[in-house]
Amino acid sequence: MGCQWVSVVESVGVGECGWSVRECGCGWSVGGLCGGCALLVLNFIKKKKGKNRKLFLKKMNEIQIQNIMDTFKEVGFKHLKAEQLRKIAHHYTKASGKIMMIISHSSNHDFLLGLLLFGHTQIPTTMFTDFKNPFLTMFARNIGMITREQGVPSTSTIINELKKKKNYAFLISLARTARQQKVHSGYFYIAQALQIPMIVLGFDYFLQTGYVSEKHWAPPQKDLTYEQFQKTAEQDILHHLQQICPFKPNFQVGFDMQLYKNNHADFDVHAIRAPSLTTLYYQVAGNCIPTSTWVTILVIVVVILLICLIIYLCFSPTKK
Repeated sequence: MGCQWVSVVESVGVGECGWSVRECGCGWSVGGLCGGCALLVLNFIKKKKGKNRKLFLKKMNEIQIQNIMDTFKEVGFKHLKAEQLRKIAHHYTKASGKIMMIISHSSNHDFLLGLLLFGHTQIPTTMFTDFKNPFLTMFARNIGMITREQGVPSTSTIINELKKKKNYAFLISLARTARQQKVHSGYFYIAQALQIPMIVLGFDYFLQTGYVSEKHWAPPQKDLTYEQFQKTAEQDILHHLQQICPFKPNFQVGFDMQLYKNNHADFDVHAIRAPSLTTLYYQVAGNCIPTSTWVTILVIVVVILLICLIIYLCFSPTKK
């Protein structure tokens, strides 16, 4: 399947981001959902049968790194470097298997590329989702994501769920996917409560590569206030996010396109491109989603079709 590209200046409905790492309201139509599922099933049948990957605690090996680089070349990120992937493994190992990864996030593409990246690794990655659709909520739980609990603040839910895990890399963005957002303090309180270090990573849609910070930020001390952290470490974190050109620059909190342009003389907004969502759905299906999840989806689809058939037979007008 060839890689279809979408330019940021050509994309329609720039403000309509259905999913995000922090706010994942479902913006799919029924047709879009069915079409996406059909593409996922098609690729799952076609590719890599039996690859129900279990996530073990060990370093990313060279075969995994090469697989990731090959996959990302297929979706157009031809300049992803092995050293960037080794940094992720190094940070995770150094953190004893518990780490927060602050990700540059401005569109659905980042969510899917994140799944594609960590679907190849043996790093148990999770994130918080807020799907309104119960089917998507169940799907998210099945692939290891944290979902909203009714009446419980999101930050508390995340902390409680991560405390149950022996090892994890928790992906989070600093704000919801929307224009003119301010940084949300939730990430600080999560890192402080769990005493986990933080790194910055993301996908650069101009350079067509990845970004992983060299440094990591130590867990905030228990007596440190967010206001104190905001004036020091948070400014440094935002500086690192500034090094990553997002697909939709206006939707990345703290990103200054002019400042990025000043550091890249050949920058052209028309060169900010991303693989189509169809291409990413196809790749995620073949590389990231375990067989058990597909079995669950197919069972649900069959049950829904049977219910629809029964309703039709019961209530359709009978011919005289």
